[in-house]
Amino acid sequence: MPRPNTVAELKNFYQEIYRPLYSRFNADLGRIPQELHFEVAAALDHLMRSDHGKDTFSNADLERVSGHLKRATFDAFKMLFEHLRELYHCLRDPDFRIVDNGEFLPYIERRWREARAINLTARECESLSGNANPNDWDAAFAEWNKLIPIIDEFEELNRSPKICKVRSQKRRDWIKWILSIIISALIGFFLSKIF
Repeated sequence: MPRPNTVAELKNFYQEIYRPLYSRFNADLGRIPQELHFEVAAALDHLMRSDHGKDTFSNADLERVSGHLKRATFDAFKMLFEHLRELYHCLRDPDFRIVDNGEFLPYIERRWREARAINLTARECESLSGNANPNDWDAAFAEWNKLIPIIDEFEELNRSPKICKVRSQKRRDWIKWILSIIISALIGFFLSKIF
């Protein structure tokens, strides 16, 4: 999507690009990073200070507002990549070898390498969409959007019944281990008092 040049394009950018990412943080992660709030607040500040009772905005004001929304959107993608990194490390847990048919871990590794390549390309495109070519955001957004299906896939795998069962079993094993230590200590204490 090119840089918004009108209020209608700015509204469209907010509704179709930024807002779904914002909603994803709220729904999937249960938290909204403050960096996103700061950028949107800065955009609104520029918007409100520029109006002065007029119904139109200058190009400079629209550039400032769209710049803040662009940064908020790119920040959101970067934070989603960090979320993907957390999911990747969760899915690489050695205890998941129980559910691995020999293809699971190699598949996760391959998809992670793809995600890292997308991240690198998107950041390169993002750096080129600045002052050198301010109207070309398309390449960066297109690259970042390739990350969304991988995140969805990792989240689905992370919630799969087999993975949840392994995690549940792992918790039960930890509880059993702690209880066995406590019981052993109590038995040792009582036996030392008797003898």
